Amino acid sequence: MRFYVMIFTALISVEAWAGEFMTGNKLYQYLTSQKVMENTVALGYIQAIHDVYINDDNPFLKICSDSNVTGQQPIDIVAMYLKNNPKIRNGSAGLLANIALADAFPCPLK
Repeated sequence: MRFYVMIFTALISVEAWAGEFMTGNKLYQYLTSQKVMENTVALGYIQAIHDVYINDDNPFLKICSDSNVTGQQPIDIVAMYLKNNPKIRNGSAGLLANIALADAFPCPLK
């Protein structure tokens, strides 16, 4: 019975997160959390933003990181950006992460 309660609780938690708009405040909270689930959500979110915008055609959104970038670097960059810019953390986590990564990995002008 205890096993089913744990599974049910986990499913409700994931479903609640999925329906929530992610702000920079929430992303920063997850990045700095000691809870494995919250930290994992933040790490996956940032990796997804990196992977989406590395292939974007929009020159203002595109991220031009090279193959030497480790999986941890985008996470560190976004965490530092959010820490250093608390007054704008109420904005979209996706946009803030993209701004941080595009600034760290700019594309050459054509």
